[in-house]
Amino acid sequence: MKLNFNLTKVSLIVVLLLGVTVKAQDIKLEFSDARQTSPDGGVTVYYEADILISSSTEFKLGSGQLYFNYNTEAFGENVSANGKLAFNHGANGGTYILDEYYSGSLPVYNNFVQNDNIKNRVSVSFGQALGSEGISVANVKTTPSKLMHIKMLYADPAQPANICFHSQAPFDNLFYTSCGGVSLDCQGAPALQITNDNFECANSEPELLSANDLDPNGITLKLYPNPSPTAFIIASTITSKMDVTLHDINGKLVNVVENYDGGSIDISQLQAGMYLVSIESEEGKTVKRLLIE
Repeated sequence: MKLNFNLTKVSLIVVLLLGVTVKAQDIKLEFSDARQTSPDGGVTVYYEADILISSSTEFKLGSGQLYFNYNTEAFGENVSANGKLAFNHGANGGTYILDEYYSGSLPVYNNFVQNDNIKNRVSVSFGQALGSEGISVANVKTTPSKLMHIKMLYADPAQPANICFHSQAPFDNLFYTSCGGVSLDCQGAPALQITNDNFECANSEPELLSANDLDPNGITLKLYPNPSPTAFIIASTITSKMDVTLHDINGKLVNVVENYDGGSIDISQLQAGMYLVSIESEEGKTVKRLLIE
């Protein structure tokens, strides 16, 4: 009878375990609103995009880390070390999950770090500053929410960005649910590692700048030849007199041409590198980049 009882008890436990469905925590990360932007009519061009996060089960987000691959022909190498990458975080009252504050005074997230992994890959990460009770509601939802915003400076905006999450091991499974309770007690109330993450890069290529974005004054203007070894001319639709100034990439004035008449501008005495050519007339001011070889 004792053997039958034990077998019955074991059978009951097995049935109960089989009847319980444990749903693994998952997340989906994707790009949104990818675009090129320029604050100066095309002289400086940025790649900008929102990173969205969602899950089939809502939860409070703890810490996380992402890796991005990118095209070095578009952005150059080691974008973090060279000051070409920024990701938005910690702005009190901001619209991103990483902008969340407790009671309007204490940031929920901290330890924001960005590092170059290899010459064409960069990582961004964040930590949890407050216990789970400091996060007002589940901030990862079944519908996509804005996690962060990234901004990268182009070296050549004519090249494809080719930005995408790097999702191969060991660069996956780097997100956690929130830990702790009222205090940040992650030993007493540990976080759950999310091991079912999905990465979507379909919307990572940016909307390109329009002609009006590149030249808000509606001026058609071209430097020729560009790149140039010794001299260049300006071909444009400008009908009024033009004053031309050249600055190096550090902002130092290196040449001035007043009342430009369409002739050749000598640059043979300048060192090789990138220069900014400002053309000012009654029709407005336009700035173009000139590469001297």
